[in-house]
Amino acid sequence: MANIKIEILNADKIVNAFLSAPEIFAQEFNMAMGQIGQYTVIQIKEIIRHGTNMWKAPVDTGAMMGGIYSQQVNPYEVYIMPSVITPYATYVHEGTRNMKARPFFEITASEKKEAIQDRVNVLMEKIVNRIVSQTK
Repeated sequence: MANIKIEILNADKIVNAFLSAPEIFAQEFNMAMGQIGQYTVIQIKEIIRHGTNMWKAPVDTGAMMGGIYSQQVNPYEVYIMPSVITPYATYVHEGTRNMKARPFFEITASEKKEAIQDRVNVLMEKIVNRIVSQTK
């Protein structure tokens, strides 16, 4: 599966916000990571639903699209995966000996990385602003 590595902008402001209010920062950051997971799922579902100029996922009932979800595994990582109800999503993504791979996770990672990056930076800026306003 694909990994999206996000660069955090304004790291000095974020570190200062963490140092001035670590509990608030941790709570806000945890919520932001959950939101990023949900946002990424939406992006994947958009790719599956509409495809790209070179690729479109097979959509019969929409169950595969509905079965993709995010799970925050620790404060810094969110996994996006197919549910156990739609295990065939993995076969669609990775392919089989009888079917060409249609790697919608990688496609999303490459086509939507900038949008996901922007969303992370907006949420981080909101965290910093909340902490600054609360610690004045």
